[in-house]
Amino acid sequence: MKYNAIGKKRYKERKSLKHRFSVILAKIKSRKGRKGGLRTVKRLPGKSIFRSLFLLFLILGSIFLLTILIKYVSNLRTDVLSGNGVSKEKVVGFDEVPEFPSSSFIFKGNLENDDVKRFLSGGQSIYRLEPGNSFDDVIEYYSKTLPDNGWEHVLSVPLESEEQKYGEYWVKGDVGLRIYSKLNDIWYQTLSVNDAKTGLAAQVKQEVEFQLLLSEDAKQDLRPDFPWILSFSNDYIATYNGTDVGELQSVVFQRLGSNKTVRIDPLGYKGAFSYDRFLENELKKVNKKEKSSWMILNTVVTVVSGQEALFAKIVDGGKFAEAYIVGNPRNTIVYIFRSSDEGDPFLKYIVERIQPAKTSLN
Repeated sequence: MKYNAIGKKRYKERKSLKHRFSVILAKIKSRKGRKGGLRTVKRLPGKSIFRSLFLLFLILGSIFLLTILIKYVSNLRTDVLSGNGVSKEKVVGFDEVPEFPSSSFIFKGNLENDDVKRFLSGGQSIYRLEPGNSFDDVIEYYSKTLPDNGWEHVLSVPLESEEQKYGEYWVKGDVGLRIYSKLNDIWYQTLSVNDAKTGLAAQVKQEVEFQLLLSEDAKQDLRPDFPWILSFSNDYIATYNGTDVGELQSVVFQRLGSNKTVRIDPLGYKGAFSYDRFLENELKKVNKKEKSSWMILNTVVTVVSGQEALFAKIVDGGKFAEAYIVGNPRNTIVYIFRSSDEGDPFLKYIVERIQPAKTSLN
């Protein structure tokens, strides 16, 4: 009995230990299963491959779209430069010159401004190039489009030229056109056919002469009884003459060895007429005296020696000249400064340097 009781007791203990071991083992398996599940999720080869493929297709798609865009822009650029994409808009102030497509008028929205109007009436216009474009593109564009609009290319002047002005020159009928660049902006300028064919060589020469006048050391002055003060080069002769305006005198400047002249003549008292009327009356007198036919081409309000003045371009047949109408505050007389040729450097010198006399004897 005693042996049997001990055996039963050991059997129960073994059975209890076995049961506990089974429970523990089951829990371990359960935990391994959960951990294995988590590891399985992290290590799923299918998802890793899918993610890589997705990224690959995304990159390839982006490259494809970028290639399409570049090709489109390139084709558009080719069309523009070949003339197939010619702008229907015209350059402001230039009815027969198409705009470069990738540019914009620099004074857009300010066309009513008086300064802008004067700038445009002077035969100039400016357009700003959009980023990514160069003046070489502009040259190529106009080399294709302007001939189709009746323009003939007559001259190319490089930037380093010292005898001509840089730019591309075109001619259509009796009008010249210059297209050039400043600070990567497009500048348009109308000019005569001769100026276009010579690359504004005459203007460059005039500017050189003007600089020489400014740097000239040997100077002479106007007579002390003349109502204007001016020091000028000894290369010029000043001749004084009487006029029909009271006892006032005129002065004529002539360069030694040249037949070109610049003159200063009194016209009448300030307030008697408008400056335009003074100019018209003076040209009538000149035409009668010289048997010429000077006419006013255009006029622009400007300033001379701190006084409001009128600048005029005048023409006699095919000959052009310039004149300024300005009042002298010292003797209240209106004067005309007139050249015999267009762009005379000495007239420019006078306009920039002359001053009313502090006192006047006449």
